[in-house]
Amino acid sequence: MFILACSEEFSQNNLSDSLRPKAAILIKYTLLNSEGGAEKLWYNLDSQVREKTKTNLLMTLASKSDIIRNVAGDLISIIFSCEVGKGHWNDLIENLANNTGHEDAEIKKSAIMALGHICEKLKDRNVFTS
Repeated sequence: MFILACSEEFSQNNLSDSLRPKAAILIKYTLLNSEGGAEKLWYNLDSQVREKTKTNLLMTLASKSDIIRNVAGDLISIIFSCEVGKGHWNDLIENLANNTGHEDAEIKKSAIMALGHICEKLKDRNVFTS
């Protein structure tokens, strides 16, 4: 529930742009520094918590703040790297790619940024072969 609570705070547009990244950093370090690794912790969470957390992060990509969008893309890449090896979140890349053609420039930028984070996160992993 901690990760979900932090994702809810991070997705709140009414909070200051200086507080929101702190909630995201808590998620990031909780995942990356967990015993057994991010994937183990992520899959120990209830599936509804995982889905709601992902939804919160995706909504945050529409933020007007470059900093918030960048942090959201980074978190999405961490979670995607946990999920892609198990065949989950299969529609993320397609959805982000579709958003690169969106009429709103900020949504285009956030989709490209998120895709960049994902590529960087997965560059040394061969996750697309079985």
